[in-house]
Amino acid sequence: MQLDPESPTIYVQTDAAINPGSSGGPLVDTAGHVVGVNTLILSQSGGNEGIGLAIPSNVIRSVYNQVRNGGHVHHHGIGISARNITPALASGLGLNREDGVLIEDVIPQSPAQSSGLMSGDVILSVAEKPVENIRQLALGLYSYAVGENAILEIQRGKQTISYEVPVIEKQDVQGRLADLVTKEQNRIPQLGILALTLDERLLSMVPPLRNQFGVVVAAKESEGAYIGEGPLPGDVIYSVNGTPVRSVDSLRLVLEDLKLGDALVLQVERMGSLHYVVLENEK
Repeated sequence: MQLDPESPTIYVQTDAAINPGSSGGPLVDTAGHVVGVNTLILSQSGGNEGIGLAIPSNVIRSVYNQVRNGGHVHHHGIGISARNITPALASGLGLNREDGVLIEDVIPQSPAQSSGLMSGDVILSVAEKPVENIRQLALGLYSYAVGENAILEIQRGKQTISYEVPVIEKQDVQGRLADLVTKEQNRIPQLGILALTLDERLLSMVPPLRNQFGVVVAAKESEGAYIGEGPLPGDVIYSVNGTPVRSVDSLRLVLEDLKLGDALVLQVERMGSLHYVVLENEK
């Protein structure tokens, strides 16, 4: 089952009773085999109404093995953005089919661009398997290892063309940041985060920023000592209550100087915009 037709994410649907608190537990069949991990329910009342969703066990197994062996999950790609074709989209663009997958964009300097794929191409198959939606496209690409060439058949106008496109690992900035931290060196307990000092190495990893200084939130560790909307992974903290912070050490010093009960206002850059994050200490 797919909740969002434009997303490759798929779930196992069950009428087994799943209620708040059951998430993370196993979903088993009548033979006792684990077929998924309980994730969420579709409910108007907040309780079980017969529609429960679980992450399939084969996905869990793949993620577990990747995290255990490599420390993070590998996401494959070829450098395109795509969407499902709908009747309205087909009508507006004059396509001769009302289903399938349309390439919306080809990322510059990506394997897709180097191989010759173009915006407006319709993907017909991957590895000789028909592609009717985004999920099938994602599964088809996932069958290749990073470095292998994916075989794509596409339709361009009235032509049908076959391409070999190298598969690469998508750049996961937050995942790469999380790989650089340790709890002992990068923990900020007051905020419940693991953080890194913004330097030349990190500047090359993150999108363009307003400032060349600050503290990058690499991961969320816990709730911290403050309540309210906390900083999120990928945020860059520029100041605390108006005091600039230029390193993890300076952030720790500013937080340690706060008095019990003082409000905490962080200025952060988040996805290109500046925000004030307001937190309070109940203790």
